[in-house]
Amino acid sequence: MIGFRQHNGAAGVLLMRRSGILPALLAIFMACTQGVIPTPEEALKEFYEADDVMEEQLMDPLILAGQTVVPLVLKEIRNRDMRRRGYAILALGHIGDRRALNGLRKIARDATENDVSRLCALRAIVLIDRTEGMTLAKEYTDEDIANVGWIHRQLETATPLARRTGRRP
Repeated sequence: MIGFRQHNGAAGVLLMRRSGILPALLAIFMACTQGVIPTPEEALKEFYEADDVMEEQLMDPLILAGQTVVPLVLKEIRNRDMRRRGYAILALGHIGDRRALNGLRKIARDATENDVSRLCALRAIVLIDRTEGMTLAKEYTDEDIANVGWIHRQLETATPLARRTGRRP
């Protein structure tokens, strides 16, 4: 099909994992032809307002918006009081856009940030660039960032941290 953008592929993978390939392809086709793909602002609004979804689905509006939402999310995550900040940070990793790396590095390296945000930033970096994520994660212990050992174990066992978009880091 002509005109597929990044987020359409992400939508297809998320739906395919839940429903199968035919419903996923139909949903992508419908989204493309009926213009129901949200703008970055609409995706962010849906992210903030989603209260009736499972925790693992909170990132979906941002992931489905794909690379178009990255600049807006990068701006939002600068606010340490942002609602669902950790999920927004992780969504950047699942989207896989390298433009997010600088902002994620700042959060991961900032000792004044809370541990949840720092751990989410490290995990997102690993999802975008496994080699850089490994190097950065090795700089920290659980005493520096709570539960960073989980990332160490994932990296040491060569277990890939899978992106929800289906692409490997």
